Amino acid sequence: MALRDSFLGKWYYSILKHLFILKLKEKSELSPQKITLTGCILSIFVPIGFYLSPILGTLFIIISAIPDSLDGQLAREKGKESTFGAFLDSTLDRVSDFFYLLGFWVLALQYELYLLTTIVFSIALLLTLLFSYAKARIEGLGAKCPVGFMERAARVIYLIGWGIISTIFSGFSVILTGIVIYNILVFFSVLQRILYAKRIL
Repeated sequence: MALRDSFLGKWYYSILKHLFILKLKEKSELSPQKITLTGCILSIFVPIGFYLSPILGTLFIIISAIPDSLDGQLAREKGKESTFGAFLDSTLDRVSDFFYLLGFWVLALQYELYLLTTIVFSIALLLTLLFSYAKARIEGLGAKCPVGFMERAARVIYLIGWGIISTIFSGFSVILTGIVIYNILVFFSVLQRILYAKRIL
């Protein structure tokens, strides 16, 4: 079951609908694609936030993730769902993924373990992109891809939680543990999709 279809997911989207969607729906000049682009632009500030403070970087992740949650729902409410909109959303999500991980890389660099930090975060970026590509390739071959527990919503929630923990408990070991766990979770999610693809294709 996708995270958005869970009890917490439905509760979260219900709040967004009442706080934002019903108001944004009346603004004809505000398209879902503009919302998508806004979230991506806000993600650029995540590394800057982490350079200044872990809590500031985490807040920028939260702020940029909200438009990303709104665009699809707003498109459905306005009846403006489109194939290009879905493509743009997925493409810009990869940009946001990059800046989110870059933010934690910037945070880790303050401990001056440059080589180790760069290696583990490069692996995180590779796995994140591979996870998304696996789904795109499966669907491009004409099949559905309902598997992969570290979907984007789960990854964003994990990074927000990790950012909060990094704010409360400082130290390189906290950051390293967080990225190692992230890599393990995403690796097994990639493996899950590969095994699924082998079974159905």
